Amino acid sequence: MVEDFSTVVCHPDRLDKPLHWRKPRVVLVSMLGDLFHEQVPEVFIDEVALRMRMAANHVYCILTKRPQRAARYVADVWPHRFSSRSYLMASAWDQPSTDAARAAFSSLPKGVRWGLHVEPMLGPVSIMSPSWHPYPSWVVCGGENGPCARPMDPRWALDLREQCASAGVPFWFKGWGSAMRKLVESAMGPTLSGLEQTREVPW
Repeated sequence: MVEDFSTVVCHPDRLDKPLHWRKPRVVLVSMLGDLFHEQVPEVFIDEVALRMRMAANHVYCILTKRPQRAARYVADVWPHRFSSRSYLMASAWDQPSTDAARAAFSSLPKGVRWGLHVEPMLGPVSIMSPSWHPYPSWVVCGGENGPCARPMDPRWALDLREQCASAGVPFWFKGWGSAMRKLVESAMGPTLSGLEQTREVPW
């Protein structure tokens, strides 16, 4: 049976896969879903966290659009269950969503590494406010893809990269997105101030 994207399905049969990978990997946790969706039972999140701790030789990136639930959960269990090589990444797309993620993560226990996944980037984003200490451990940024993709202003990405450089935060540029890629390349060449080569990681 094929489920649509509005249906939440947990896959306990896949949880043990990282235990069998000998070579360390970067694991995107629930890449096509959200581990902290309201319909995901906490007992299942417990099982995911347990596997991450058991296979702690890997790096885990947990991307969520629900930083409030993620923060509440992590505050209760960290560091007893999650791997110390985990990164809690909040989806953001403009300043209000960025501020909401920061507010949610402001109460995380010391030592929890968190970041921002600004994709699609639909507006300028600032992380330089005094209230942003500590800064995120990682910032990822990119444009929107798809037939109805909205354009990303190149200045937004350039400015965010400069902010990250000033704050000492690794910055990863994923790409311009389908609405801007050809326009940027035709107007400015295949590389714009080295953005396309910016692939910094915090590990």
